[in-house]
Amino acid sequence: EGRDLEEDRLYRIPAAGGDGVALTATGAGEPAPSPHGIAYVSYDPQADGYDNAQLYLLPPRGGEARAVAPGFDRTIGNSTVCDLPATSSGGITWAVDGKSPLAIPSLDGTAPLCRFDLGSGEGEPLTEGRLVVYGHAVAGDRIALAVATPTDPGNIYLLEGGSLRQLTHVNRDFFDEVQTAEPEFFAADSGEGHSVDTWAIRPHGAADGQKVPTILMIHG
Repeated sequence: EGRDLEEDRLYRIPAAGGDGVALTATGAGEPAPSPHGIAYVSYDPQADGYDNAQLYLLPPRGGEARAVAPGFDRTIGNSTVCDLPATSSGGITWAVDGKSPLAIPSLDGTAPLCRFDLGSGEGEPLTEGRLVVYGHAVAGDRIALAVATPTDPGNIYLLEGGSLRQLTHVNRDFFDEVQTAEPEFFAADSGEGHSVDTWAIRPHGAADGQKVPTILMIHG
């Protein structure tokens, strides 16, 4: 029978008061209105077990919502699972033209800000590199981002003209006193045709090719 996702439905409530009218049949997280409709995060109500959170669009005048990017095989929201920023959807906004929703999916251990095309359903990353965007706000053609990296728990950046510029340097004094190791990403073959995202963290100061004791930690 699928899932029961009615507890977080989206409602329209008259400003003058009165009963609310349910606009969605399932949960609707992080709703973001625009002239093109209301974008929100939800799950396929017919899916059983684990399923990716998807980006949906509700028509401006109501009606049946549709998945914006049904072929996008990644979950919407930061699910990188670390001990720095908490996992979250990261919010949904709209590009300055009001035609493209912006959302944060999880991609191979990163969480970039992506722009989704309402027609093709394609998701275009607006940020590059091994970073996690865990919050953002749009102001015209500029976007403020809360960004974490493997060696920085979080700072505010500005995305403008395709360039990302760091604005804050929180914990600078702390990092002046400690040594950090940059995780090295690679994809391991599971032996069954699956690719497993893997990171190696070498001891600080270890030379390339140097053999060091290894601890293997498997998550999942």
